[in-house]
Amino acid sequence: MNKKRFLIIFSAAVLIVAAVFVILHFREQAQWITFAECEAAGGEAWRVDLFHPDICPDCAAYRECESSYNDFTEECPMCYGPCEACLGQYDLFEDCPECHTTCRECENEHLHDFEDEAERFALCPDCKVCEDCREEINEKMRACQPCIECEACKEEHKRYEDIQDVCPEVIPCMDCMEGMGMFPEKCPGGKEKLGNISDAAMWFTCCR
Repeated sequence: MNKKRFLIIFSAAVLIVAAVFVILHFREQAQWITFAECEAAGGEAWRVDLFHPDICPDCAAYRECESSYNDFTEECPMCYGPCEACLGQYDLFEDCPECHTTCRECENEHLHDFEDEAERFALCPDCKVCEDCREEINEKMRACQPCIECEACKEEHKRYEDIQDVCPEVIPCMDCMEGMGMFPEKCPGGKEKLGNISDAAMWFTCCR
């Protein structure tokens, strides 16, 4: 192959790859939809659950298995009363309003297109406020004494060393989740997916 022909083929390949990236980029941006737009289109917001049987059947099977091995109701009662009450004092939605208001609005204005977190925080300073608030709330939740005692109790009464030894479904479940990313490509119950909700503190998908 002479040099001229190689350059032509190489240039064509570069253009094809670039075109693919552009298509994927705009396809990703087109997936975002607000709560209001979802409702106006006749859809409803579904809180993403990657363990739903219609989304990842292996994850549904794994969750059922894992729950049976991690039920410490009798051995560690503090996990199901005091710990839950302590965690219930904190609410990311109420305690960190910037996360689902000004931060989301700014991210939408920029079409969620940021080089990195530093650029996101520079262009949307309220997102930095949001992240700092989330970290503060998470620190308080991790400091809940009943929950600390709960974890110590679970460790004392643990029934396995590696979850995949007792629930092998965890491997195909992880494969399913890794291949899916943050949002599934479909909705449960055979509903049509209209897009991913952009103005939510949690992961929601619009289904119709």
